[in-house]
Amino acid sequence: MKNKRQFILAATLLALFSSPLLYAFEDCGTSVTECKLRQTIKALQEQNQKLVRQLEQMEKTAETAALPQESTSGFFQDRLKDGSLGPKMVWIPAGTFRMGDIQGGGGSSEKPVHRVSVSRFAMGMYEVTFAEYDKFAQATGRTKPSDSGWGRGNRPVIYVSWHDANAYAQWLTQQTGKKYRLPTEAEWEYAARAGTTTKYWWGNTASHEYANYGNTKEGKDRWEYTAPVGSFEPNPFGIYDTAGNVWEWTCSPNTNRYDGQEQRCVNSASHFVLRGGSWFYVAWRLRSANRLWWRPAGRYGGGGFRLARLP
Repeated sequence: MKNKRQFILAATLLALFSSPLLYAFEDCGTSVTECKLRQTIKALQEQNQKLVRQLEQMEKTAETAALPQESTSGFFQDRLKDGSLGPKMVWIPAGTFRMGDIQGGGGSSEKPVHRVSVSRFAMGMYEVTFAEYDKFAQATGRTKPSDSGWGRGNRPVIYVSWHDANAYAQWLTQQTGKKYRLPTEAEWEYAARAGTTTKYWWGNTASHEYANYGNTKEGKDRWEYTAPVGSFEPNPFGIYDTAGNVWEWTCSPNTNRYDGQEQRCVNSASHFVLRGGSWFYVAWRLRSANRLWWRPAGRYGGGGFRLARLP
């Protein structure tokens, strides 16, 4: 910035001393010459200040363009290197919650119920879509996953392994300069519950008015298979489809019972935990506390993911 101002000043002085006006005033009387010269210098100084202000505004605009694009709807998007925007993310406030089978009736792997503290982070507003993943696949030369004929675009990407999901997160990190990864189990359940202690974020009774599940069309659930993301109401944190649609990979390894691993991200494990249930599974699997696990290389038509982003 300092060098640019010096350049403008030098250019202004050069213009001053090479100006025909300056030499035209030599034949005037001394007082007239001084008057005209001062007027010319003042005019050029004002022009210099104007150019500096314009330069500062241009730099401010450039800096703002590089920042995450905030929305009045509560989400933000980081810019990729080509100037386009990444997935919509929602800031999740730090807090403490009870994790596990709070209501009872769950599996043994959902125990013991325990208190967990979670730091502030951002969570994907939606499950990662085909449109978002296809852009990554095309940019990196990866094979695009099948959609089974159900549609691409804003439907959640399916047939993606844990390795595929991590590769997408690493690509986004490189593209934006921000740290993206899969959420831990604890982060996922904290975001899915959104301050609730019921079986589902909307209450204790499963309903097709709030989620796509059961491989059937009923109520607001008009899709036999995957539904476009955001087709149902969001939870209190503004996160969509945490119940049903597709299972979502986490970065936490599977354990038979909670032992602290649910709060960790690891790079290797024989099985990783998925959360949220899917279009194919019964309502019991949609509960916020429910856990499923699979091998990291596994892919199928009910499995997708959403991402977390660190501050």
